[in-house]
Amino acid sequence: MDSSFLTVIHIGLVLYALVSLVKLIMKFGLPNHPSRFLSYVVCLSVFAYFMGLTATELGYVSPWSWMKFRSLPLIMGSLCLLFQVIMTISRFSLFQQKLISRMPIIGALLCAFFFQEKAGVGAGIFIFAGALFFIMASGKARYEKRQYLKMTLFLLFWIGLRSLSEYWTFMIAETFLFFILFYLYLFQEATGVSALVADIRESNKEEPA
Repeated sequence: MDSSFLTVIHIGLVLYALVSLVKLIMKFGLPNHPSRFLSYVVCLSVFAYFMGLTATELGYVSPWSWMKFRSLPLIMGSLCLLFQVIMTISRFSLFQQKLISRMPIIGALLCAFFFQEKAGVGAGIFIFAGALFFIMASGKARYEKRQYLKMTLFLLFWIGLRSLSEYWTFMIAETFLFFILFYLYLFQEATGVSALVADIRESNKEEPA
């Protein structure tokens, strides 16, 4: 396998993740809303994962250190994504959302330290659990559901192509990561808009009549 070509793909994913994260921050501002907080954590986890993977491929990080570190962004990002889905299809007060938004980080730290070897499996379970919640919640957050399910569909293609263990299917699978990130960030933008609307409604309630 041409590892240099694979590294180029991963460098492209790092740049894509970084630009998307900066765009979200510039568009929605500080993470003072629970939904924005989770969104930024998801995007930061994606960037950290591909940054660590690329640094390992370039020889700046040892494979042993990477195998220990990779569990943190994998679990934290996917668990925050799952809680984003739950908050999107449910009705929680702002106080409840603030409590909920901190739970994935605590859970991710525990999983990352005690179940490092199962990080990939755990991340997949959390992502597909979010898809299942969206499917069960009929008629709610339709735009967000479409973007999330499209992301999940490309993730299934990615898993299927990688399982074939062929050179050309593996390379195609890695390019599918761009589509996965594309729909992931569309989902993050949608939740960011919903958070802005919630902020406006909250500020209108606080204004004196």
